[in-house]
Amino acid sequence: MPEYFETGSKKPGRGMAQRSLDLIEAMREIAKPLQPITGRGIGYQLFTRKLIDSMARSEMARVYRLLKEARERGIIPWSWIVDETRSIERVSTWDNPVDYARTVAQSYRRDFWNQQPHLMSAITIRAASTCQSATSPTGSPSMTAITPSSDALRCVPSTCPG
Repeated sequence: MPEYFETGSKKPGRGMAQRSLDLIEAMREIAKPLQPITGRGIGYQLFTRKLIDSMARSEMARVYRLLKEARERGIIPWSWIVDETRSIERVSTWDNPVDYARTVAQSYRRDFWNQQPHLMSAITIRAASTCQSATSPTGSPSMTAITPSSDALRCVPSTCPG
């Protein structure tokens, strides 16, 4: 009787292609010494070893899918792969009001800038042409954040672009 692998559906499937099984084995070999590593890190390693053609979205989708399959089957332990973009959020809590008051007292900082007649800001542009102080999660400049700042600031002519 042929052996079937689970494919995500409840029906028996044809199993995984040898190419996919080989890629999963390579992922395991990569992840073991580098753990914890991200799925993207696995993709970079596969690409630099010429085991995938590119870092294109379609290739990475395949890597993530096979990585998920390998973890569900126990081939790659869940703890070896981390996802630092998603963290569990938890509301701050304290054991008692004294601990809370201590935290508030330690975090209090007086804002001396709000007493100044003019506010000075510096927005730096990196080589990749993105603003460090006003970026979106993708690393691209956030025009929503930059525009009010630039309207309120006066450029020093020697530092103004163009």
